[in-house]
Amino acid sequence: GNFNIWSGLKVTTGGKATISNMIAYKGSYSARFESGAITSGTIRACVYRKIDEISIVYARGYFYLYEGLPLNDTDDRFTPIQFLNAKGDTIGNLQIRYVKGEYSFSILAFDKLITTTAIYPGLKTWYCLELYVKIHSTQGEVKAYINGIERLSYTSIDTTRFGKVSVIRFGLANSINIQHRVVVYCDSAAIS
Repeated sequence: GNFNIWSGLKVTTGGKATISNMIAYKGSYSARFESGAITSGTIRACVYRKIDEISIVYARGYFYLYEGLPLNDTDDRFTPIQFLNAKGDTIGNLQIRYVKGEYSFSILAFDKLITTTAIYPGLKTWYCLELYVKIHSTQGEVKAYINGIERLSYTSIDTTRFGKVSVIRFGLANSINIQHRVVVYCDSAAIS
């Protein structure tokens, strides 16, 4: 019924983060994140958790895409899960992004972008989304699981450039260049 277990909220102009009893995956409440229309730039509406710097992190949440699709322009995107280092540099993003004429789930990490056509995001549907990062100089990994199935991955790469994971964001960690409102519900978030 509140955000008390989180380290804090990150909400910029045009964003909203609230507790809702309208749509929940489990129990009575979920978090509702909203970003307004923006033709250029970024809106944030998310919760975050600070953790001790760590090299291997899993973050999972159930996300209900209520409003915001379709995406229309190349590289329009929003990010349900994001990993940052202690300085605030982005280590990895699990996104919904418009690429090559379609919108899909994607990972953007370490200047690498990969998308999947195995499953497409749709409105009014719960998705179990999970982002995984392993920080290592030669065996680094970034993976995304959608509904429990590994759909995206980079493996055997150097992921040490930004250091270890220190902050995890859930919600709309960023909503970039989307010309209409985006509304996402999040429930049952877990970090390990």
